Amino acid sequence: SAYRFSTLELESADGARHYRIWLGQPPAVSDASPVAYLLDGNAAMAALDSQGLNQLAQSASPPVLVAVGYATPLRIERNARTFDYTPRVGSAVEQRDPLTAVPSGGADVFLDLLSGNIRPQVNQRLAITPQRQLLWGHSYGGLLVLHALLTRPQAFDDYAAASPSLWWNQGVVSAESQALAQRLN
Repeated sequence: SAYRFSTLELESADGARHYRIWLGQPPAVSDASPVAYLLDGNAAMAALDSQGLNQLAQSASPPVLVAVGYATPLRIERNARTFDYTPRVGSAVEQRDPLTAVPSGGADVFLDLLSGNIRPQVNQRLAITPQRQLLWGHSYGGLLVLHALLTRPQAFDDYAAASPSLWWNQGVVSAESQALAQRLN
């Protein structure tokens, strides 16, 4: 396709999760190029095809694609994404996902990794300081996007939550939205 892809691999601070980041660059990249961070990167990469990428490259402002996934052949790495994409609820030392009973509540740690480690490495590889950055996620990824928007609204310029898991943990994201409204007042 018109996009050039490279990969970056790193692990979480606790060594429990191993990430693979795909960096897709259109033919020309500048500070004005939007950068789209796509959660569930393995699934996002599986959904891309040459025809769609070529069309995207021909758009007025083709984005840089940063698919943030896991170092696994699986399309979805359920345990890692459950931990990374769900917010902490309450003060319990260990938190379990209400649907799968696997560890959860690592959203803020993951957002710190994304903002403090992944994004600087991407910017260094691109040799730019992007003016516009988007965070996109689906399902649990959409839950993380909303959590980021509601708790760190300046972290990204645009947020896109596709079919977010609003039901998760009895709608905890609703409480976050009320807290944001209070902070904005």
